[in-house]
Amino acid sequence: MKRIEILQKRYKKCILKSELLLAQTNLLHLTHRCLIVMVAAACGIEIYCFRRISVDNSVYMPVFRDYRFGGAEVAGACTRYQLVDSKGDGDGDICCYEVLSGIMLTYDRLNMESCFQQVTPEEGYLQISYCSEGGFEFTLQSGQVRFLGAGDLCASDPWSRGFIDSRVPQRHYRGISIILRLADAEESLHRYFPEMPVDIRRLQKRLFSQELACFVRTNRAIGEIFHSLYHVDERMRGPFIMLKIAEILLLLDVFLEDSKVRSPCFSQNVVSCTKAVYAYLTERHYPKTTVAQLSGKFHIAQSALQQCFKAVYGQPIASFLRSRRIHQSALLLQKHAELSVGEVAQRAGYENQSKFSAAFKAVMGQTPLMYRHQSAYLNGELEQN
Repeated sequence: MKRIEILQKRYKKCILKSELLLAQTNLLHLTHRCLIVMVAAACGIEIYCFRRISVDNSVYMPVFRDYRFGGAEVAGACTRYQLVDSKGDGDGDICCYEVLSGIMLTYDRLNMESCFQQVTPEEGYLQISYCSEGGFEFTLQSGQVRFLGAGDLCASDPWSRGFIDSRVPQRHYRGISIILRLADAEESLHRYFPEMPVDIRRLQKRLFSQELACFVRTNRAIGEIFHSLYHVDERMRGPFIMLKIAEILLLLDVFLEDSKVRSPCFSQNVVSCTKAVYAYLTERHYPKTTVAQLSGKFHIAQSALQQCFKAVYGQPIASFLRSRRIHQSALLLQKHAELSVGEVAQRAGYENQSKFSAAFKAVMGQTPLMYRHQSAYLNGELEQN
């Protein structure tokens, strides 16, 4: 029996490797096709350009019908929508580029509590969102909570209304979204990439085979593609984005075979307790505690607390505590010249100065003494100016 299981695993690995090789081969075809367009664009020869859209006929509008934007404007190929903070006074915007018919890419910037509103989207859309900074919190129809952290990806069907609420836990989110109107996107992809083997309707079914929204921990390859979209020469933005979207769809189709990439979900109680722990830690200058102590104090399992804390705030509790203690120490070094480095180390809870210096350098990139001298120099320059 064990031998059969081993052979099955080996067979599955071979299939995955062959699929990845096929994807890489197809990427070479796509790259060659788009490279011609990009080189031409860099030379001032326009073979491809973005679709010219207005605020009202954008792919974005049917997906978020009835959404009350704070404003919208068209600047060249980009349509910018201002978001409204539904739970506070923050701000945010979405910059949209319609790459091909039925395919849109957006750059998302949110500094707010929440942008959630009830909308009535049309059927036949697929949204793929990647978080590059900060995080996003989604409450599902089941009442469970999922988090989109830096490096994570969420695929959803807006029409299914899988989310009943959403928030930005740290009031900071930067990300990129791909929105596909499936009928038109299929035609566009086939026209520009006839060799592309991805069936986006099949991909949609695989994404939502287990739930209404798919949360995935992306690998390095997918993350690098999304990050490359932040550094694009304007002369070749259109064909470059077109190529990268094709790459993302190909890689997603391959890597969804691995169920381990799915992100965890949490109960409302676990999320509430975790946020209470965060508030407790941020209220104290030099919190000296352990995960076990926090678990007992807030009546939450250690494993759940550790997992949820990292999902919401982007780092383990131990790293968060160390970073907070070091940043508080940096303020002391900057504002209290009468305190020696050793005294600051003691206040931060370190047994000796050498351990404190090593921890300080790991977080701040320089020793405590160098930081103090640099701060004093910069403050002196500011005073002179």
